[in-house]
Amino acid sequence: MNWTRIIGLVFIGAAAWNLYKGRFVTSDDYGNRDLIDRRKNPFWFWLSVALQAGVGLVFLVGLVKF
Repeated sequence: MNWTRIIGLVFIGAAAWNLYKGRFVTSDDYGNRDLIDRRKNPFWFWLSVALQAGVGLVFLVGLVKF
């Protein structure tokens, strides 16, 4: 198994974990934190999970190689 597949599995695992929990926290360099909840912000939640899964699939399929 090469590194691109491992990274892809990590991204897909993170997306699955966020789906299971239904929320996750984002933060920036200045210490600002924001909670993205499935019930309060459904659009941003599903967009973030879809992007995580999409990036994971790109790495898993091998479209990006290291």
